[in-house]
Amino acid sequence: MNKNINIPASQSVSLCAYGPGMITKEVLSIAQSAERLQASTLFLKELDAYRLHKGNHPMTSIGLIVSLPFGGVALDDSIRLLMQAEAFGCKAIAFGLPMGIIKGSAFDELDSMIRQLRKSTSKVAIHATLATSTISVEQAIEAATLCLNSGCESVCLGTGTTLDQVQEKTLEALLAKGLPLSSIEIGISLETLLDPAIDMKWLLDEKTPLRICGSTLTHKDFPLQFDTLIRKESSIDK
Repeated sequence: MNKNINIPASQSVSLCAYGPGMITKEVLSIAQSAERLQASTLFLKELDAYRLHKGNHPMTSIGLIVSLPFGGVALDDSIRLLMQAEAFGCKAIAFGLPMGIIKGSAFDELDSMIRQLRKSTSKVAIHATLATSTISVEQAIEAATLCLNSGCESVCLGTGTTLDQVQEKTLEALLAKGLPLSSIEIGISLETLLDPAIDMKWLLDEKTPLRICGSTLTHKDFPLQFDTLIRKESSIDK
């Protein structure tokens, strides 16, 4: 995995870092890498965001992970974490959409959940994460459209894990329905992005917003792997 990834200067990129056992020094290293990359948001678990907050680190680009993809968290706990994010000075939350609700087509329940989160605070942006591997394209379209209409700032397609890589056809179907590309992120694992054999050039198109996810469970050198992501100036056609 000795590979640098050049991110176009104009491309919107957020980072999501999680895993057990991160020490404060590692959390700070991740935050510094995110700053060098000019990431729009760095999403962290509650304890890690708290460490930065306690250390008086600037929180203007920090987001809190309310629930990891696939699982979902009970509404009361999600609201508690949302209020905690506000208390820390976080700019955003990453809310993993509960897959059972989507697979069961209980979209009224999902709509109510998101609207209650949105009513809880006006200071923290809500970024939904939608796992796509176990649902149909039609369900993905309905869930993503609902999230944006209910107050989410964006929807991240794919979880950034090897179990759930978003397919190009899903993105194309959403765009065909009129969802703006600026309201969608593509979740991709840091491990996949650094794989020399990967051939997903459309992910690196500078018009496609990315959420790059890393975990202590899959990287020996985590969080130093984030340092392989490098901004480059966009080419200008003359």
